[in-house]
Amino acid sequence: MRSVGRPARLSLPQILDAVEAIGVDRFTVKGVADHLRVRDSTVYNYIVSREQLRADTCARALARVPLQFDEITPWVDYLIEVNRGLREAASNLPGLADYYLHGPYAHETLSVFDTQIAEVRRRLPEADDSYAFVLASHATTTTLSFFAAPGMEENAAIRVLTETLPALHRALGGHAPAGIDWPALRTSLAAQASRSAGAHPLQGRRSE
Repeated sequence: MRSVGRPARLSLPQILDAVEAIGVDRFTVKGVADHLRVRDSTVYNYIVSREQLRADTCARALARVPLQFDEITPWVDYLIEVNRGLREAASNLPGLADYYLHGPYAHETLSVFDTQIAEVRRRLPEADDSYAFVLASHATTTTLSFFAAPGMEENAAIRVLTETLPALHRALGGHAPAGIDWPALRTSLAAQASRSAGAHPLQGRRSE
């Protein structure tokens, strides 16, 4: 049996740090435990599942992305600035882009979406939540699908968004396409987030 040297106490932030160090796209719970020099069972004192750990790590990384800027910033420039931050975060944390685009999400990530929608609506008063979601989603899908890979030129993403966001706005005429309903989608995503999180273990439990 391997000798395990480990800290007297473990915390969820330490576990999330380990996931970031290994990479959201390739970590395993065993790999996290080995990185922290604890048993797998100790890590499971703080998490419900690998999926929850992935979501929590990505949610924490997204919480570091600036989402609020001067209100006078036009909506196109606002989304460009947000996605500049998202692109940098995704470049620094492999696997984050896939999480942001596909989930399943932590509740904190839904708040990231909510903030962007609210900020777009402040700058585009005629937009409702669903239309603001379409605009924000287009910006993020374009950025993270095509321009988040290491080595991609940031200015290319900016140029594309500068052209496509106003064109999308003109084409849609200020209305979300039929069938796109952000409030209903958010309710569904929140239910998925609750199922993924499960019953959270006690935090701050002492390692055995």
